Amino acid sequence: PGGRRTGGLRAGLGRASRVGGGAWWGVRVHPANIGEYAGRTVLVEGEVVRGTEYGDGGAWLGVSALRVSWGGRSQPASGQVVVYTDPFPAYSQGDVLSIEGEIRPVTEIENTGYRDFLVRQGFAGTVSDPAGIELLGRSWLFSVRDRLAGSLRVALAEPQASLAEGLLLGVRSHLPEGLKSDFSRTGTSHLLAISGFNLALIGGGVLGAAARVFGRQRAWYLVVTLAAVWMYSALTGMQPPVLRAAIMFSLLLAGLWLGRPGSAITALGLAGAVMAALDPRVVRDVSFQLSFASVAGLVLLQPRLQQWGERVILEGRWPASIARPVFTSVAVGLSAIVAALPLLAYHFQSISLVGLPATVAASAFVSAATMTAGATAVVGLFWPGAARVVGYVASFFLMCIVGVVEAFARAPLASIGTGGVPVGLVWAYYLLLAGAVGRRRLKSSAAGALRWARRLAGRLADAAWRLPRKRTAGVLVLGACLAWTGFASVPGDRLQVIFLDVGQGDAILIITPSGQQILIDGGPDPDTVCQRLGEELPFWDKSLDMVVLTHCHDDHLAGLMGVLDRYEVGQVLESGFGSGPLYRQWLERVQGRGVPLTAARAGQEIDLGEGMVLEVVHPSDRLIQGTVSEANSNSIILRLVWNEVSFLLAGDADMEAEEDVLHGGVVRDLRSDVLKVGHHGSGLSTSPAFLAAVEPEVAVICVGAGNPFGHHGEETLAALNGVDLYRTDEQGTISFSTDGERLWVGTSGPTAD
Repeated sequence: PGGRRTGGLRAGLGRASRVGGGAWWGVRVHPANIGEYAGRTVLVEGEVVRGTEYGDGGAWLGVSALRVSWGGRSQPASGQVVVYTDPFPAYSQGDVLSIEGEIRPVTEIENTGYRDFLVRQGFAGTVSDPAGIELLGRSWLFSVRDRLAGSLRVALAEPQASLAEGLLLGVRSHLPEGLKSDFSRTGTSHLLAISGFNLALIGGGVLGAAARVFGRQRAWYLVVTLAAVWMYSALTGMQPPVLRAAIMFSLLLAGLWLGRPGSAITALGLAGAVMAALDPRVVRDVSFQLSFASVAGLVLLQPRLQQWGERVILEGRWPASIARPVFTSVAVGLSAIVAALPLLAYHFQSISLVGLPATVAASAFVSAATMTAGATAVVGLFWPGAARVVGYVASFFLMCIVGVVEAFARAPLASIGTGGVPVGLVWAYYLLLAGAVGRRRLKSSAAGALRWARRLAGRLADAAWRLPRKRTAGVLVLGACLAWTGFASVPGDRLQVIFLDVGQGDAILIITPSGQQILIDGGPDPDTVCQRLGEELPFWDKSLDMVVLTHCHDDHLAGLMGVLDRYEVGQVLESGFGSGPLYRQWLERVQGRGVPLTAARAGQEIDLGEGMVLEVVHPSDRLIQGTVSEANSNSIILRLVWNEVSFLLAGDADMEAEEDVLHGGVVRDLRSDVLKVGHHGSGLSTSPAFLAAVEPEVAVICVGAGNPFGHHGEETLAALNGVDLYRTDEQGTISFSTDGERLWVGTSGPTAD
């Protein structure tokens, strides 16, 4: 009778949950109404759900609409809009904004791939060039996250800083596109997702510390851990994988409090049910599906694989200490990959053939990278100098992850396309997998594989016997790697002039043999220029002796705003001629950081040592006025000379500036081996007379691929006929090095959009 009553109770609860779920679906799921205002200029109040991201010379952010006002009327709104705006000021997730602009439906976007991406992300409308944006409020929690991210950006170079943000805070928008592609190609993108692994590190650490402080006799240590887990989950944005992991960890804590062992599969099922109850649409979210499947694989498959491994690994001998953790990593990675494989093929129409080895190899550094990055971020809030020291260690582990992922991404057939996968095939796969899991044990491998594993274990034992103790060896290896990395980064005996590929904009890095570092312009966005600087400078060096702003246009200035935040700048050189809100913010930041600022004037010479001189060719004391672009007409032109080799860096100087240099300038010798062509090679610069005065052997055009301005001009290319020409849109970053007599050049291939 008791069993019948229990069965009846379960059936009643099941029917009630289905009825309640259907009603809740109707309450929670309703179409976004922001599209109803298409074609109208309205005032939208909403919360930022995707912070400012950069691309194509501009910036965009995602906003979840809360209220719409127009014509004296106001009403609640739902749905998300993409707002295209200026790079600065930048807004972060959690900010509440008031935006005035015209709503356009996403369906009007002609690029089908981009349109489908926005639809998948839940965006229903767009706002381009808003008439005004007002910050109404800022979430204190996300402000803390921004401060932690800022600590990482100050202490770490790129791409280590962006990778640390992804591992620790779930912020992946700053990762270089090339690195994102490598993670995707190698099937290791899940390493960047904040989920159970991250919460286990944070929660486990807090649980152990709280147990020591409060003792295990009282429940306070569980309460503190619970609060820390949910605080961290909210800090990272409460994405579906995070919410699932937080619920499961909470159930684990509840089990500890009740003194009852927990069931992982029960906790996973309850977590999924709670998430679906809060928002039924989550079941269609790709990240939720992948996270749920991966964890199910770990719960159901990994123990069986582990049992098989225990029979293979010899007990009581040295091999166990080496082979067991290696096999555990393999089992964890294989379980997650097997469980998520059909969903990856269905959603992304490709699978990685190197996913397992890449995951195992990269995972060896993820724990250390996450913990040291966390220490760097926290220490940086109070003591930036000490954070850089901790960051040296974090940078090593982060560089190892990047190196592993990039190496596997270059492997032949690292990823193959699957085409469209029928949903029926996905279900068939999981039915077969469920049947296999239902068996009591997995079949043992072939006897030959077992013998091979035993022989390998014996060899590892012999090798391990000769090694020093693990911790000592680990510290020595880490110290040696850091030392050799530092030695390899010491400047050589050549002058380097590097034209960074930052898309449609200028950014030139000069590195002298004595180690002086000068950055001329910063391109259109801070992320890209900092990533390029991270590629060229030692990871531990976050200083620039001088920053030069040739003029105030966004494609030269916007990137420098980020450089000023992330690097120690010794001094700033600029024309002193500028206008606009971005330029005013630039001056405020320079003055606020106490960086000395000098106005460049023709005739000034900057001694770089060893006979190297940086000459200011333009502008003169008498600024040019009344031209089409006064900023370009007064752009700084520099000439770098070392013995027999010279570079002329023309900024965005137009023909009016060139005319002033030729007939009124104070620098008479313009002859240079390398000419950085003015104004991205447009037809408004590089006059025949100026070109004849420079007599370059090599020319460089800094220009973005497919830029909307029509740069470079065909007339400029014709004028440069006979000169060796390099372009950042074709060759990527272009590096010159010289010993003062000879000149070498190297290219990276196109890297920026």
